[in-house]
Amino acid sequence: MLNKGMLAINPIKFSAITYLGYPSIDFLSISLNLSKLITQNTLYAAFYEPKSIIEISDILGISKDTISE
Repeated sequence: MLNKGMLAINPIKFSAITYLGYPSIDFLSISLNLSKLITQNTLYAAFYEPKSIIEISDILGISKDTISE
């Protein structure tokens, strides 16, 4: 279980990112977004079980407005 602010203090970084869709214009956008540390930690926070925006923002230690973007 992820504690409040855990990823703010000790963020994770994906070692590899794989895209299994068809190459398209969206591929570049997806690759760019997944390379961002904030996106990786948001995905990691909600990986094992669904979480609300408020729960994710607590885990990451950032505002819910930033998460909703």
